[in-house]
Amino acid sequence: PPPLVPPAPPPAGIVVDLDADGEEIYSDRKVEALRRNGLVVYVRRPVAYLEERIRRKERKLGGNSQRPQLSASKSFRAIMKRRGPWYEQAADLVLDGCTSSGAPVPKEELVARMLEFYYAESGNEPDLRRGCKMARSYWGVLGHLGASIPEEL
Repeated sequence: PPPLVPPAPPPAGIVVDLDADGEEIYSDRKVEALRRNGLVVYVRRPVAYLEERIRRKERKLGGNSQRPQLSASKSFRAIMKRRGPWYEQAADLVLDGCTSSGAPVPKEELVARMLEFYYAESGNEPDLRRGCKMARSYWGVLGHLGASIPEEL
């Protein structure tokens, strides 16, 4: 089974290459590099949500998010519309990162679902202390997994 935390990020960490004309194409090579290092999880979020997060970060940093443009000729929306199916194809697990009302799903809930998937797929016994390193809140993950908190903690 793949490790819970990949030892090192794969080159580029994306699922696209460029063809001879400079157009994006799905990259089996990059997806395989991702999969060699662990499970691939795609947290799907609406483009409008992602755009607002980028704008908030730019405002917070005084107008410069340090994020390079994805394309000089295509909008972020167009790029994400094209890449979305590729991200889903590459993923071992696809999670909705926002509720139907557009509110973000708490990180702890997303991590809990990732851990449930990992343990189900790998056959490993749950190791919550190790697995919760991915989460901001150890106790939040415990609650989402329905675990009780031991008295000695």
